[in-house]
Amino acid sequence: MAIWSLVALLCLGCVEQPSVSPEDVVNAFFDAVERNDCAGALQWLDGRAKEEFQREACEEALHALRRKRFEQVLSSKVDGRNDQMRLVRVRFSGEREPVLIGVRETRRGHRIVSF
Repeated sequence: MAIWSLVALLCLGCVEQPSVSPEDVVNAFFDAVERNDCAGALQWLDGRAKEEFQREACEEALHALRRKRFEQVLSSKVDGRNDQMRLVRVRFSGEREPVLIGVRETRRGHRIVSF
């Protein structure tokens, strides 16, 4: 019985828990964009967003995002259709309306899945 308790305790460390907030993920992604760091940007993407980003030439995609001039994260909330998804509202310079970025909780932590 004691051996199974030990195994259970050890396995708790096997599952990564999201440690970075959805807002921090968005900020980290755009920090990487500003540094023109493809690997740094890709680490914060998952799913469709990562697929679309990889389809384009990375530096081209980063250049297009830098032209938008990310300003700040405004807020975030749980998506009413999926409790694993957060909708992060961000502001880009010159845009009248905030933009929503979808961030989902994964085994690797929170990752951007849609723009």
